[in-house]
Parts: sequence; structure tokens; C-alpha cells
Amino acid sequence: MVKRLLSVFVCSILFLSSATLAQDTSRRAKDEKAIQVVITSLTDAWTAGDAQAWARAFTEDADFTVWNGLYQKGREAIERGHAQIFSTFYKDTKLRYIVRSIRFLRDDVAIVHVDASLVKKSEDFPASPQAVPVLVMMKDKGQWRVAVFHNTNVQLGITPSSSAAKLTAGTLSVSGGELYYEVQGEGQPIILLHGGAMDSKMWDAQFNYLSQQFRVVRYDQRGYGRSSRPEQSFYPVDDLYQLMQHLGIKRASLVGFSLGAFVALNFAVEYPEMVEKLVLVSMQGPPLNLPPEDQIVMPKGKPIFENGKPIPERLKVISTPTLLLAGEKDSSSVEMAESVVKLIPTARRIVFANASHFLNSEQPESLNREFVTFLKGK
Repeated sequence: MVKRLLSVFVCSILFLSSATLAQDTSRRAKDEKAIQVVITSLTDAWTAGDAQAWARAFTEDADFTVWNGLYQKGREAIERGHAQIFSTFYKDTKLRYIVRSIRFLRDDVAIVHVDASLVKKSEDFPASPQAVPVLVMMKDKGQWRVAVFHNTNVQLGITPSSSAAKLTAGTLSVSGGELYYEVQGEGQPIILLHGGAMDSKMWDAQFNYLSQQFRVVRYDQRGYGRSSRPEQSFYPVDDLYQLMQHLGIKRASLVGFSLGAFVALNFAVEYPEMVEKLVLVSMQGPPLNLPPEDQIVMPKGKPIFENGKPIPERLKVISTPTLLLAGEKDSSSVEMAESVVKLIPTARRIVFANASHFLNSEQPESLNREFVTFLKGK
């Protein structure tokens, strides 16, 4: 009798365990499918250029960081930042995410690894991924959303040199705000200006490389990175001027990317005596669709662009040696480079094959070589 009861008890335990395991497996399968739906919604939103739909996949307080230095905190900032890039340098592009793995830390928390590729809508996706995003996803009230997004560019092949020069960091109070800056290396001064929707970290590969031969300065423009958010209207050229004064730099070569290139070009027009050489990377003209809270005023004086095109008489005054760099797949930057080269007598351009907007990370070694060749040349 006892053996029979024990047998029934053991069978019951095994049955219940099997049933529980089946339920867990079924629930996990449903969660994996729900997570896949969220990932698909991201690619659909990107391809449609819909910033609101893109941001909807994130938690209200999500952290968003990508390889080019862009950091956004919260769903509103994510939507605002992507509305800007969808209407400018990522316009008419498509995104592909392929889920590599989903690992559940708890029933309501999962780590998701994704292979990512981004191309123009008219192009085919490459065979290998261009980046590997890692997402921390959380289940809230039955809905999976992205709480943390971190993107690693698998093409970035440069690491900081073990003999990198000593780094000095600081902050500078400017009218209505504060700028964060870093200085590294010795020699001819070079100032790196980052693009919109990112910060000075986008220059990591160039900063460490160039500082072995130059005194390199990079800083977060107001409203980005570790610099303060604008509390009033401001002119980025004034911020750069004050930074150079603070660092005791009377004359420097300026290297600007996208929005930073536009700031550098304006500076060269207004303070030609302070610019040794000018490098404009992936410049597409004046910034578009900046959020109102950025309060950016550009320019303060006579404009150098009108209706998105350079004004000939304004740019012809530049005698500074100028280099324009663009990726062949970034048609807006290629067209802008062609226009500017015709207007600045001392300018020339280089178009990188098999590259788009982010030359600093797509072809960092080639970009660094062009920088050094131009900046050290006579």
C-alpha cells in the first residue's frame, strides 16, 4: 500500500513538473515572439522615417547610445533626435535587424543581440552586419520595450594607442552655458567639431591617432554630450572663439563633421586670421529641423547659405587651404562638396568609395591618413 502511494506521489510530481516546464516553454516562446515583433517595428519605423513609431518601442526613461557618440536619454529625446536624422543624413535609408540571440535574465527582462545593416533604399543589404546592437528589453504591463540600447560598429578597426599622449579635460563657462572639452598631444593645434545628434566621442579613433602628432582639442557643442543644455539663444561660432581664447590658441586647423563642418566654415568666414587649415567632412549645408529648445542661432551676421546653397560672394573670401571629404553614397555631401570647391579657390575634395555619411567610423584609417597628409602638407 505504501509503495503504491509513493508511486502515485512520484508520478504526480513528475506530471506537475512536466506541465510547469511546458507552460514555461510556451510562455518563453510567446515572449520571444513578442520581442521579435518589437525589433521588426523598429526596422519598419526606420525605413518609413517615422521617429514617433521608432520611439514608441522604448521605455519612457530609456538610455540610447550608439557608436558615433550619440547619447539620448528618454523616449522624448530619442524621438526628437531621430526626427532630425530621418530628415537629413539618414533620409531614404532602410534598416535591417536580424536577432542573433535572446537571453532572459528574468521573466520580465531579456538581453537581445542583433545584427544590423543600414543602406540606401535603392541598395541591397551587405552580406555581413555593419553593427551589433545590444538591447536590454523589459516587460511592463504585458508589453516588451527597449530600456537600454547600445550599438557597436563592427567595422571600427582602430583602438587607442598604448602610447597616447596625456589627456587634459575641463569645462568653460560661456554666455548662458558651459562647454566640456578635452585636449591631448603637442604641436600644431587642431580642433575637432562633432556632428549634430552626437558629441565629441564620435572622434575617438581620430582623437587618439592625431594626438600622437598634433595638439588636438575636441569639445561637446552646447546641447550635446557633457556640455550644458541651451537656456537661451546662442551662436556656436562664438562658443568656438571663446574656447580658443581660453586655451590660448591664436590659430588652429579646424576639422568639422556635418553640423560641425558648417560651424567651422562659418568660423573661417568670420575669423579667417584664426584658421590655419579647414577640413569639412560630410557637410550637407545648414542644419535642418533642429529642436526648438536647442535655441541655436546660425549665423549671427551675414549668412553664408541661402535656401540650402552656399552664397558665392561669402565663400570666395576664404583663402585658407580647405579640404572637403564625402562618401560616394552620401549624395548630399558629395553635391555640397562640389559646390563649395567651385567657390573657394584654395579648396579641393576627395570622395571615398563605398562609404556614406559617417566616414569617421566607416573608413577611419583612410580618413586619418587624409587628415595627416593634408594637415602636415605645405
